[in-house]
Amino acid sequence: MQKLLISLLTVLALLGLPTWGQAQTDIVTTTITEPVTTTASTRTLTVNSATGITAGIWLLVDNELYRVQQSYSTGTVIPVQRGPRPTTHNDNAAVWVFPIGAILNRSPQGSCVRGEGDAVYTLSVVSPTGALAGCRGAAGARTWTVTDITGANGVQSGNPPETP
Repeated sequence: MQKLLISLLTVLALLGLPTWGQAQTDIVTTTITEPVTTTASTRTLTVNSATGITAGIWLLVDNELYRVQQSYSTGTVIPVQRGPRPTTHNDNAAVWVFPIGAILNRSPQGSCVRGEGDAVYTLSVVSPTGALAGCRGAAGARTWTVTDITGANGVQSGNPPETP
């Protein structure tokens, strides 16, 4: 079995395909199908696709974070708890779906390796601050970039950072 695994990894490397330590997982996106016209702290979001959405994960719409409530099980109507600065959103606004593996309990610092440790996903949400963290820079010199998109820790940033 070990020989088979080594052979498979060698073939992937020769083909230039990513292996475990090289690739990051992209964050899934969808869109909302109804505008958000209220700033109430709890509400539902109606999304085009619920792929990847489960109870307890974070959703990002524009610069607002939503936590999917534990009562959610299936469907495109998602019960959510809003973050510290609720706002309105237009129909068809992009929704970034951050799975459990992309939620960090602390703000990462220092160097990082894409596809490993906390950098498995192209972007992560730092809970409970709501900041976004990404492993950025040239190979061999990558470091964490943490951006406060919600304004919970002072001044709100512009658009969410782009995925690499």
